[in-house]
Amino acid sequence: MRTDLSPLLPALKRDHLFKGPKILIRQAGVGIAATLVDDDCRCPQSVYIYRATTEAEPRGYSNEYLLANLVSRTMNFIVMKRFGEVDPARAFAKLTHARIETLPIAKLDDVEDTAVAREIATLVRLLLTEDNLSREVDQKIELLLRRL
Repeated sequence: MRTDLSPLLPALKRDHLFKGPKILIRQAGVGIAATLVDDDCRCPQSVYIYRATTEAEPRGYSNEYLLANLVSRTMNFIVMKRFGEVDPARAFAKLTHARIETLPIAKLDDVEDTAVAREIATLVRLLLTEDNLSREVDQKIELLLRRL
């Protein structure tokens, strides 16, 4: 016997889940592939949607700051060490929500940390809006993250 699922679909794919801005994280690949998207586009099941909560934003945890942590060299090292395969044919790390939840985001303990996080967020936004990626800006983000 078949069941009509159409009444359930709107509950599974509510429009507010896709509202921008949001961080998109690819489920499988080498390291972490993520970006920040401002529009309300939908994405396939193999791409996860994350965003900073409204409670976390005043403490400095913006989408840009979270993205910087996720795509940092340190985080990519952690992901490959924890979840990567030894076999070169399967050298990608499949990310699940449970695995993403265990990733260490640099904690913001005080006003100085929050100021650094806001500087990182500004630099990330700069990289996302410029035509050419700047090696100097990228390097500065990495160094600021390591300070935290």
